[in-house]
Amino acid sequence: MAIVTHSFKGVPDGEVHVKDFAPGDTVTGDLARVALAENWATDAERSAAGQKGRKGASSSKASTGSDAA
Repeated sequence: MAIVTHSFKGVPDGEVHVKDFAPGDTVTGDLARVALAENWATDAERSAAGQKGRKGASSSKASTGSDAA
């Protein structure tokens, strides 16, 4: 699964009509593979893992900053 970062048109797997995709939409299958390869989307699993890591990192930085004060 991928999360769209740039608008593009594509045909989802199993469909026959072109659809407009906008930032924030999710795509799967071959369309996700192409969107990732063309940098039109980010990997949803990596994005979720990165957000979890960032939340933990910012809270540890906040506690480090308050310890120094």
